[in-house]
Amino acid sequence: MKRQISTAAVDKNVEKASRCLNCLEIIWSTCYAMPIKAADALRASGAVIVRVITIVDRQDGADAAFKAAGMDFKPLLTLADFRS
Repeated sequence: MKRQISTAAVDKNVEKASRCLNCLEIIWSTCYAMPIKAADALRASGAVIVRVITIVDRQDGADAAFKAAGMDFKPLLTLADFRS
C-alpha cells in the first residue's frame, strides 16, 4: 500500500530536529521524485533526513538525484548484484 505524505500530515507528526530514515523497496527512475518530495516535506517541518535506503537500486540515476537533493543514499542491493 502506497501512502502519500502531505506537509499537513508531517507538521502534525514530526517534531523539530527529528532524525529520519526514508526507506523504499525499489528505486525506479520514474518514482524517486516522490521520496525526495516526502523528504522535503519532512525537512520543512524541521526533521533531519539522515539517510535514504532502498532494498534494490536499479542504477538508473537515483543516486545522482538523491545526491543533488543533499541526501545520503544507500541501496542494500543493486541491479548489478542480480546480474553477477
